Amino acid sequence: MDDYEAVINIDPQQKTAYYNRALIKQNFNDYRGAIEDYSMAVSIDEQYGEAYYNRGVCKQQLNYAQDACLDWQYAIKNGYDKASEMMTTYCEE
Repeated sequence: MDDYEAVINIDPQQKTAYYNRALIKQNFNDYRGAIEDYSMAVSIDEQYGEAYYNRGVCKQQLNYAQDACLDWQYAIKNGYDKASEMMTTYCEE
């Protein structure tokens, strides 16, 4: 975690550092913190499908179902097809 924070301090546009830090937060059930970092990653790269996918997973864990479905739609739109499974399971069509 400290390493990713150091990278972000050096280069605040480093989307991968935000993404990896978000994964750590997500693994520790800090879903709100993870959402913040995934949001930073997609603000740097609006086509970061995997970050949209994982942000959606965090939102689903917090019972933000509509927002999660929107993130999974963006993930699919940006080539992260794994999000289709989540759409099928959790989202109304």
